Amino acid sequence: WVDGELTQAAIYEALAEGRLFVAHDTVAQARGFRFLAVADGKPVGFIGAQVRWANGLKLYVYLPSSGEISLWKDVKEVAQAQGQHGWFEPEGPGIYRVEATRKGKPWIYSNPIYVVE
Repeated sequence: WVDGELTQAAIYEALAEGRLFVAHDTVAQARGFRFLAVADGKPVGFIGAQVRWANGLKLYVYLPSSGEISLWKDVKEVAQAQGQHGWFEPEGPGIYRVEATRKGKPWIYSNPIYVVE
C-alpha cells in the first residue's frame, strides 16, 4: 500500500515497511483487499505494522469478492471465515497473516501484522 502519490520513493517506503501482499489476479481481482488491526473501533495498524496487544483488539479482513479467509498466527492456522469480510480476535501476541482462496484456488497472501506485548 502506497500512501499518496505513486512515486518510486513511496513504493520503496511501502516495501521497506512491509505494506504489501501477493495476489493471483487470474483467480479474481485483489484490488481493495484490506487487513488491519482495530482497537476501540479505530484502525491502529495495517499490514506490516507492529501493534500493541490489548483486550478488545480485533483483526479485520476485507476481500474485494467472496472467498475463504484463513487467519494464521505464527505458523498455525487459528481461524477461518467465508465471504467477503471477517473479524477475528487475536489469541494474544504473535505474528498474524491472512491467506485467502476463491473456489479452492490460492488467491491472496498477506504480509503480517505483528501483535506485541
